[in-house]
Amino acid sequence: MVYICDFDDSFTYNIYSEISLSGLKATVISKNSIKEFLETNINTKGKLAIVLGPGPFHPDDYPEIVTAVKKILTRKDLFLMGICLGHQLIARALGYEVDRSINPKHGEVEKIGLDIKARKLLGTSESQVFVQRYNSLGVKAKDKEFLKSNDIDAFVNNKEIFMLSGKGLISYQFHPESVGTSFRSRFFRPLKTFLL
Repeated sequence: MVYICDFDDSFTYNIYSEISLSGLKATVISKNSIKEFLETNINTKGKLAIVLGPGPFHPDDYPEIVTAVKKILTRKDLFLMGICLGHQLIARALGYEVDRSINPKHGEVEKIGLDIKARKLLGTSESQVFVQRYNSLGVKAKDKEFLKSNDIDAFVNNKEIFMLSGKGLISYQFHPESVGTSFRSRFFRPLKTFLL
């Protein structure tokens, strides 16, 4: 089961559709219920995934969510995926800074490079892909020692992290479900791999 946390964003049901197309069952958690869901309702007898979706505001405007994400990141029975705001919430929980993006974009397509590790993770041989961005904020890159200590891989483009991955974790600063993103289903592959 995949639970999609909806921060009152119009892309939530596009994410829902993309996940459903991959054959997974999904349910949407409304913004008013997210905090309670993350803090109390995640007792599971099996694997499940949580998608922190896109939405408005700075991740620091959601301190209770960041605190809940810190706890979720320690669990082995949960997979956490972040998209846009969700990516920033996960980044804050991991200790990254989120600030105004060097290159804010809304609805624009951008080409990003994928190194060998990213290609393997996404199951693609493509070294470059197009992604659609809708963000004014960005996650600032940190030094390699910080990444090593957290067992997190950070994929950087223009001094900002566009993707984070780790055990039971994937997050994107762009919208993998958006029509301008190439190979959309590939970006949901880590989530599907964890659940199946």
